[in-house]
Amino acid sequence: MGPLLSTHFGLPVWAENGVNTGAIGEQMLGVGHHVDNFAYLSFNHGFGGGIIMDWKLAHGAFGNAGELSGMFAPDEMPNRPALRSLLETLQGKGVSVRTIADLAEHFDPAWPGVAE
Repeated sequence: MGPLLSTHFGLPVWAENGVNTGAIGEQMLGVGHHVDNFAYLSFNHGFGGGIIMDWKLAHGAFGNAGELSGMFAPDEMPNRPALRSLLETLQGKGVSVRTIADLAEHFDPAWPGVAE
């Protein structure tokens, strides 16, 4: 995908998965900016990770260094560790939170739906 877009736009283009781009973003603008090596972990509709080593995204000899993920069977999907799913569950139970930032700022473990 990267080379195709690069040719089309006449600009350098790189294509990475979401977790790797998250790691790059943290390296450039976030908490990883002041360290040379770190692991970025994401817990959403599953989990994944990206590794920055010596200020570079680790790909490894076969392009899968740092790749970790989880897959959930259809019957497990309601219980996956996803903040967006928690937000949707809380909203469905009448809790007034619009965003994950609201959730982080106002979280109350007594809200209906949290224990689910």
